[in-house]
Amino acid sequence: MQAALQANGTWIYIEGAASTKPTTATELKDWHTTNDCIVGALCGIIDDALLQDLEKFNTAKETWTHLKMKTHQGGIIAKLTALQAAIQALFTSTTSIIMTIAEIKDLITTVYDEGAPTQEEWTTVILLQALADGKFEWLHKQFITTLTNQSSQLTSNDIIKCLEAEAQEACANDS
Repeated sequence: MQAALQANGTWIYIEGAASTKPTTATELKDWHTTNDCIVGALCGIIDDALLQDLEKFNTAKETWTHLKMKTHQGGIIAKLTALQAAIQALFTSTTSIIMTIAEIKDLITTVYDEGAPTQEEWTTVILLQALADGKFEWLHKQFITTLTNQSSQLTSNDIIKCLEAEAQEACANDS
């Protein structure tokens, strides 16, 4: 998204001279029009769970900053998504090998974008990936929602405790 905003010259509304409201009425009208288009575009590419959070923001800069913080909590959601996509990438006869290699390299760059993941981040990513399909997919979605909640922190120990509780409940139900 950043690249698209830079390409069409509107990135200055996020980080630049146009990120603050102008003072003259003429400039203010144009600024609001462009700002609202950017905010609308940002709202159009996010999950509904994040959409509610954005109602309180008035500028593209505030919206972008909030989205970046929410989707990059320690980078864990972006890292998880990129890692999943990199693992699932396949060489096929319909896609150029060079394109697939470039895609994998771009995804791995995202994983390491904010520095190498810590052991805690890797553990969390792997635990979330292990929950992604099957019986515990509902729990995976619950944890992803927790990660996007600004006031919540999720650790691998939280995930493990929840899984242990599920295992104990399953054992109790089997008895």
